Amino acid sequence: MLYEALAGDDHTSQSSAFWWRLTDNLFRRLTWFLLPILLLAGLGMYRAATTTDLYRSSGTLSATSNPLLPEQQVSGVSAQFLESPAAANARIINERLRTDSFINGVADRAGLGDAVESGEVQIDVLRGNVWASANGDSILNVNATWADGQTSFQLAVATIDEYEAYLNDTVVSATREAEEFYNAQLVKREQERDDAIEELEAFVDTLDPVPLGEDQPVGVQIEIDRLADAVTTAEAAVDATEAQIDAAALTQSQQMSEAGRSLTTIDEPQVPSAPETSLVQRASTVIAFALLGTVIALAALITTTVLSTAVASPADLLGIEGVELVATVGDKSFGRQRRRRRAGATT
Repeated sequence: MLYEALAGDDHTSQSSAFWWRLTDNLFRRLTWFLLPILLLAGLGMYRAATTTDLYRSSGTLSATSNPLLPEQQVSGVSAQFLESPAAANARIINERLRTDSFINGVADRAGLGDAVESGEVQIDVLRGNVWASANGDSILNVNATWADGQTSFQLAVATIDEYEAYLNDTVVSATREAEEFYNAQLVKREQERDDAIEELEAFVDTLDPVPLGEDQPVGVQIEIDRLADAVTTAEAAVDATEAQIDAAALTQSQQMSEAGRSLTTIDEPQVPSAPETSLVQRASTVIAFALLGTVIALAALITTTVLSTAVASPADLLGIEGVELVATVGDKSFGRQRRRRRAGATT
């Protein structure tokens, strides 16, 4: 068959010679080529056997009109180009999970705060087991996995609650700052009113009694009127500040109500009854590692075949100038050794 291939055109000869060399290389070094396949398959079996069974809990949210996007331009949370409300909310949740304050809040709500502080649970491990993903234009899922179903359920619920709290804090941050400002102003205005009242009362106490039917002297009456006007002005300032506080509180309530309506929970997270890892997934892990070993073995086989300078067949000598006919010759030294062993055995 080899000589028939050599009798054809150059392309066929080269192709046949290459496959001859490839086959020869494979069987000469079969153990070495099987080694990466066996090693990686064994590694895959080890990974599959030592993989912790994880329980997954998910909650489904509807993000039809998040007040953070796009009408209210809040830095860092505006929707990106061609980004749906669900994708924007999922992105914001995942971004917030990368911050220590948010993930610590999730841990506290899930009852893992003490474990995180003591180092029993690493914050990066906790962060890697909680995520959000869009499931359409307005639907997103908040997912959590853990070694037990109850903790995964608590993590999913805690993530949703923490994000809703963040949403409310972000929406009402401006009006909350305004309320705090007016509360501080109210303390000053009340103090100014009290001072004006005390000043008026102190001045009146210094006056001598006036007979019935008579008025105070003009200068005294002017001072009384001035002090009384100061009291009235101070009381008006107090009333105006209280009105500003009430308006800010009302705006906060409206904004928080709007935030609550914009992000609603459709399906509450549930405690999973079975782990997410299945026999099929474990088998897939083993197969994936075995395939990786096969790819490495094939790459090594092809590379060593191309780079090898060994003579595997007469076709490897056809490229030498002056060689018109190539024939294989048996190993004479090997035959002599066999005859010597036979002769020694007969004697």
